[in-house]
Amino acid sequence: MAALSKTAFNVFLVVMFLGISVSYLAYSIVVEPESFMFSYLAMTASSGKVSEIFNLPHSVASILMPKVDVSELESNKTITISTSETQEQLGPQYTSIRKGYLLPIHHYGSGPNFNFEHFRTATLFALYTNRTIVEKWFHTHRSQNSDTMGWKFLNETFDVNKLRKIVAVASIDEFKSKCNNTANTVIALASNRVDVEEMYQKHVELYEKEYGIFMQDWSQITVTANPKDVFNSLKNVGCVGIYMPRDFDSFKFPERSELLKQIDMHLIRPQRVREMAIAVNKVIFHNQPYMAVHFRTKTEEGCRGNYTNCDPDRVAAMKRSAISVSEDFHTLMSKRNISALYMALPNYAMHYKQIFQKKIPNVVTAEDIAALPSIAPVKDDNYVMSLVEQELCIRAELFIGWVYSYWSQMVIMQRDLYSKESLGISKLPGWDTEGFHLVKRK
Repeated sequence: MAALSKTAFNVFLVVMFLGISVSYLAYSIVVEPESFMFSYLAMTASSGKVSEIFNLPHSVASILMPKVDVSELESNKTITISTSETQEQLGPQYTSIRKGYLLPIHHYGSGPNFNFEHFRTATLFALYTNRTIVEKWFHTHRSQNSDTMGWKFLNETFDVNKLRKIVAVASIDEFKSKCNNTANTVIALASNRVDVEEMYQKHVELYEKEYGIFMQDWSQITVTANPKDVFNSLKNVGCVGIYMPRDFDSFKFPERSELLKQIDMHLIRPQRVREMAIAVNKVIFHNQPYMAVHFRTKTEEGCRGNYTNCDPDRVAAMKRSAISVSEDFHTLMSKRNISALYMALPNYAMHYKQIFQKKIPNVVTAEDIAALPSIAPVKDDNYVMSLVEQELCIRAELFIGWVYSYWSQMVIMQRDLYSKESLGISKLPGWDTEGFHLVKRK
């Protein structure tokens, strides 16, 4: 009788467990299908099913979807990411077994898109080492209007909720709290740059001033020519900084391209920026195909304000080149049956629109879209307008990018995901480049 009672009790426990499991499964599929999918992927990573669903190699699936959930890390829970207006509350994010935090350390060297690429690469290594990526703030470009100059936060630049579906994202405050305001170790790639120590020190001072994060001197950090060995040696180090992440682009590993693809699918513009681009497409282009051009002429950049690096001969030559290249654009658009052109121009070069209109009647610039109700409030914020223009270029039928431009590169990365055609302006017939300048091919 005792054995029978014990058997009945065990059957009862099994039935109760199955009932709870089925109820949770039904709730997850109906109410939170996306959360269910990622939970399912996490549980099945070791079996290889993730690689079937995402069409990824098993090694990639194992990195993206680890087997064990660790809920004790603060960034597994609802977190707050910095914003310039209010504190944006984000929902529970993708969780995994993570080995700590990865702090991107970069700022000096170029403009915002240069730093966007650094953050992209840092996110790659956060996935590769299975760490939480720490948010990064981005400074406006030096051409920004003075009244809107300053720092822009991660959720003003990218859709953080979207990013958090593949990688845990921690706020600066969380990192400081969990890591005692510092990185245990900072890694940097060995470099032949003569000013490498001086530049690193500038970042040390910047991070202390802006973030309240303290870092070791150059002599105390880990400088390596073999990133793989270093990453392996840091498995048990909780708080790691990665200095100038793009320097590590030369480090190749089998999962790299697949992980970057996942990042590019999730490192996208904020929803409000995407909605602005949709409004432009509907109201201005009437949902018809258009060509987009990033005409990033630096020729007149030195002629603004009190800048003294201005070459009038170069400026005149650039305007003549613009007249000629507009003819090439017109020919290209005619062949593709495209009648409208969006020109992403620096705010000091808007007069090029009139040059291009002589050959292409329907030319649209930031000045034209600024009147839309959704865009008018941010029309004087060059940072946000630049994001909107990038989104328009991503959505264009054909994109012509500028040479040596991180801005254009960020657009092309998104377009490549969907096999959209992109051309470098120097690839047009009859055109070549000298540094940042467009010249007629001899």
